[in-house]
Amino acid sequence: MGRCNLLVPGTLVAEVLAYAVPEPAGGPDWLLGQVSWHGGFWPCIDLECMATGTPASGTPRRRLLVLKRVDGARRADFLVLLIQGSPRLTLVRQDNLEVDPEGLEGTGIAAAVLLDGGRAVIPDFAAIDRLLNELEAA
Repeated sequence: MGRCNLLVPGTLVAEVLAYAVPEPAGGPDWLLGQVSWHGGFWPCIDLECMATGTPASGTPRRRLLVLKRVDGARRADFLVLLIQGSPRLTLVRQDNLEVDPEGLEGTGIAAAVLLDGGRAVIPDFAAIDRLLNELEAA
């Protein structure tokens, strides 16, 4: 994301891909399209646009983060998030994490936090799955 870091459990990360333009899929602005990966086509989401209505700015550091979907009804589905820069492992402890009262809020965001003093957001995977399931059912 362009405005802050993204904080996700490492167990959900399947792969980080170089940016490639997703294949158009129609739908809301936050749905960038579909990405072909490991024999399937997976929805590609601009989480910043989902939360704010404003698309993330394009930079040369864009990447695609392939994540396992947490929807219990699905067995092996993935989703792809647009990210800026390269992910890194970060140790999260009670003493380096606090709520960010001025952080990014909106659809798809579970919490805005300060991690070691830097801004980050935790995605609301249940809300994202609900929105994707609604689009797939339409």
